Parts: sequence; structure tokens; C-alpha cells
Amino acid sequence: MCGILGWFSSHGTTCDPEACLQGLQTLGHRGPHGRGVLQRSGLWLGHVRLAIIDVEHGGQPWIDEDSGLAMVYNGEIYNYVEERRLLENAGYQFRSHSDTEVLLKMYLAYGEKMLDRLNGMFAFAIHDPRNNTLFCARDHAGIKPFYYLASKEGILFASEVKAMVTVRGGLEADPQGMADYIALQYLIGSKTFFRDVRRLLPGHCLRIGSDGTPTVRQYWSLTPDERFTGNAVEAAEWLRVHLDDAIRLQLRSDVPLGAHLSGGLDTGIITRLASRRIAPERFSTFTAGFREGGVFDDTAAARISSRFCDTDHHEIFPTADDFLHLFPTLVHHLDEPMAGQGVFPQYMVSRLAQTKVRVVLGGQGADELFGGYTRYYALLLDQAIRNGADRGREPLGIDWPTLGAGLGQMHNYGPLWSQMQAGGAFQSPIERYWRMIDRSGDLNDVLAPDFVESLQGYRTFNAYRDIVDRFPDAEVLNRILYFETSAWLPALLHVEDRMSMAVSLESRVPFLDPRIMRFAFSLPTRIKLHQGQTKGLMRQAFHNDLAQSVRDRRDKLGFPTPTSRWFAGPLRDFVWETLNSVSCRQRGIFSPEAIRRISENPQGDFDRSLWGMLNIELWHRNLHPMPSMAA
Repeated sequence: MCGILGWFSSHGTTCDPEACLQGLQTLGHRGPHGRGVLQRSGLWLGHVRLAIIDVEHGGQPWIDEDSGLAMVYNGEIYNYVEERRLLENAGYQFRSHSDTEVLLKMYLAYGEKMLDRLNGMFAFAIHDPRNNTLFCARDHAGIKPFYYLASKEGILFASEVKAMVTVRGGLEADPQGMADYIALQYLIGSKTFFRDVRRLLPGHCLRIGSDGTPTVRQYWSLTPDERFTGNAVEAAEWLRVHLDDAIRLQLRSDVPLGAHLSGGLDTGIITRLASRRIAPERFSTFTAGFREGGVFDDTAAARISSRFCDTDHHEIFPTADDFLHLFPTLVHHLDEPMAGQGVFPQYMVSRLAQTKVRVVLGGQGADELFGGYTRYYALLLDQAIRNGADRGREPLGIDWPTLGAGLGQMHNYGPLWSQMQAGGAFQSPIERYWRMIDRSGDLNDVLAPDFVESLQGYRTFNAYRDIVDRFPDAEVLNRILYFETSAWLPALLHVEDRMSMAVSLESRVPFLDPRIMRFAFSLPTRIKLHQGQTKGLMRQAFHNDLAQSVRDRRDKLGFPTPTSRWFAGPLRDFVWETLNSVSCRQRGIFSPEAIRRISENPQGDFDRSLWGMLNIELWHRNLHPMPSMAA
């Protein structure tokens, strides 16, 4: 796990090596164990290393002595042992035991088709001096980041945008990126908060030819119209076998490992399967809670899972004072605002884990792959009722009796149901789902007119429709999950990467093994929501691998934080001073009157608005000190 920064110009245009070194220094938290630089005509490659595999010999940039190929790489190739064995049988020789060398040899052996063989999380760039080209790629799910800025002079790329800002200087803000964030708390597509900086999308690669032309293509994708033809018992067995194998691969490490452990299914399953393979050593687990209690404290359930799995368990309880002092630091490490308040406890639990281990396993992806959020169930329940009333033709893939068996999941979700119903009787399920995830309703009246004009008619809803309409004949749930894995999941992984790497901790996510991702999207809704339950297939497949009280929970709420209480209480002055500052007013993004009204009543429906507004203002201060959106 590392950080990369690079510049390539097929025309031989040079970069400023001192600026590049300064940019690499901003990535030091990603790699405290080593730093390397390679400079050639028109090429500058920099790397900082967090040593996990072959600690002594895996430094980068890695150069192949025979061909001259050079590579910088961030991530882990989990199946490198098997691929190395095949390469050795084919006559390739190795001078290390690192997955880095295996990755570069695979490129020599297979070219770009190497991507079809990789199981891992990765972002890399390979320079081939034989034809003066640069080949870059990002993993299937987008676990590892890759940003780039292409111009007529060349291409600048990095693991984090802050390094590019250091090299390039001031970059212009992108109002459309901010519009996505205001609506959803994440961005859709390749856009970022910076107008000229793009994300290489998950499952995509980038080639810059000898003529300097950049070409992006998709090498891997999910297809919701594939179909698993077995039954729920067969699906459960497949999932058990392959998740266990994914964990086997992801436990490969030359340094200590542990796991995040909440009180829910996902991390409970990961911990159970991993701890069995780590035995007889005790496996370390980590969780965070809040002394405010209630829904804000899941530590009791996490302790039950820890005892069930026999782990060495550790807890942390962040406070409002911690939040006040760390919030600017979190915004800085995120590079750009992304996702919700859960970023704070995620950072705190990562900081705790780093004191004991260098690698953690997590449960990211299970909800988006196997239908874990209650909003999915609510949408299907609503559409089933509508189909029964007007004989609609929406392909649900699950019948009313099965859905009805899970009605207990709707306890305490009355507001969600009301929000979905507010759109009227004639909206499609895709439109009603948008009403559940759109967070801009209470922000529409706070945007300044000049900011709205700068959007030039852009609507995040249209970007959402472009994705969910790619498979119009697929079942409703799989169309929604396709959007979630394309847009929402990368935002969660963005947070996972930044908050772990901020403290030099590697985070691995076994549910996002590409085999499991493809399998999940082949499953019909009736199997995903077995017996009408969210993540019903997972509950069945791992029935005996979870404590009963954890397995039967219906009140898990993700990672809620008491920020609404804090904003109205001990952090009220912080909210007021930030949003009513001269700098915030001069930017021209938010209406001063609306800022006054919301910051004077920082609770209830305005909680998410405040979160978004605070993040945007602190982002400008930390990474993009622009004087005014209207300028």
C-alpha cells in the first residue's frame, strides 16, 4: 500500500522536479517506510511505500533490468503467488518476493490482458521506453485511487489530488462536482471538485501513446442482466466457499493483521472467517462508539461478535472535542468532500487500529452487492403494492408474500416511507428511489443565484438516470444496485482509503473480490432478499458464523454519529463562526440569509445541510483558497 505521483510527456516536455518532490512529500502519510524517484526524458515517477509484502525488497519505482520498463504501483495483488508460479514455469526469473515485481512481469508476459488475471486492489502506471508509452489502470471496484490531469504538455497523475495541487499550483473549482456533492454527498462519474482533474473510473485503464494521445477504456464491468440459475441453497454455498477463499488470499501479509468489527453482519462474517485462519494467534478487532448511547453506540453488539470469534478487541469513544480539533484534518486528508459524518469515527477507529496492526479487513461493499439497506426493501415493497393495484410491468423478481415476510424491517423507518411516497402515484420506482437519496431538498433555497448559474443547467438527477437506465430490462433492485456500486460505493471506498492511509494503515475489503461482485450481480432479487430480508442470502449462508443476537438484528444503522446534537450544542459556535466567516460569504456559494437561518437552528432536517456546507467551506480553505465562485 503506497502513494504514487507521476508526470509523462511523450514529447519530452520536462516537469519541475523540485515541485514534484514537494508533491510527493504531501503523500508521506501513505508511505512512511520508503521513498523513491525515477527521472527520464519526459518522465518523472515518485513513490512512497507502506511495506506489507517483502518488506526489505519491494521498494519502488520498480525497474525491469532487461526491458527497461518502470512502474509505480499502489495496492496489493492478492493472487500474486499463483501468478508468479505460472510465470516461473514460463521461464521468468525474479529478484524479490514482492507482488510489485510479479505485476510488472505480468505486463511483460501478457500486455494489457494482464488485467483479466488480476485479483486485488491497485492503481499503477507503467512506462515502456521501447515505444515511449504510459499504461495506467485502476482496480475493478475502485478501491485504490487514481487521479489525472491531461494537457497538451503531458499528463500529471497521483494517488491524491493534494499532490497534484502542489505540483501544478491553483486549480479551478468545478461547480458540477459540488452540485453532485450537494445532492448526494458524493460525485457521479469521473468528475472531481477540480475542473480539470479526473478520476480514472473503477475497472478502467488509461494509455498515453507515443503521440501523446490519452485513451481511456473499460476493461471490466458488472452486468445486471446476467442470471444465476440455481436456488438459494446453491447460492449460499457458492458465497460461503468464495468469500472464504477471498479472505484466504487477503490474509497474505508479512506484517500483523486485524479487522474492523461493528455490531453488524458484514464485519462479523469477515472476522469469523479470518480469525479461523489466523488461529492459534489471536486476531485483533477494532470498533468505535459514542458515549451519547442509543443508536450512536454499537459497541455492545461488537463485543458479542468479538467473544463469538475469540478476538483481541479494542474500542474507542470519540467526543465532540475530538471532532472540533480533527475536522480540518479530515477535510485535508479527504482531498474533496465525500460521504457523510461516518468519516469521523472511521478515522478514529483507523487511528486506534494502527497502534496494533498494519493491515485491517473491512466489510465495505456487502450492502451494495447483496441488498443491505432498508431503502432497497422499502422501494420494492412500495412497487409491489403498486403493481398489485395497477398491474404495472416493473420487473421486481420477488413476490408479495416473500416481501411481506420482512415487514418487520420497516420498524422505525416511517420517515423514509413518507419521503418516498411524496413524489406522487405516477412516478417510476427509479424516480422514487431518487427521492430517498437526494439530499439537496433542504439546500435548494440556500444556494446563491450566481452559483446556480455557474452550473449551466447541469442536473445530478440526469447523471443518475444515465446510469440506472443502462440496463432497462433488469430487475428494479439490480438497476439500483448497479448505480450504487458505480457511484455510492466508490465514495465509501474513497473514505476507506483516505481515513486508513491518513494513519499509514492498509484496509482490505474481501466482499469486493471481483468473483464475488460478478456473482452478486447474477443473482435475482428473490435470492438476494431471501425470505424477504435485507441481505437475506448472507444471513442464510453464514447462519452459523454469527452470534444469534447479531444475526437476527434489524436495527443496525450503519455508523451514525451524534453531530446533529453537537451542532446544536457544544459545536454551535464552531458552526456559526465557520459559515458566517468573511471567506465563506465572499465565495458566493450559499445565501447569507439562509446561512444565518440554518446555523441558528443546527439540528433536525438541517443536519445534512450543515455537514455539506461545512465541508465545502473547509475544503476551500484547506486545498482550494479561491476568493469567490462568482468571480
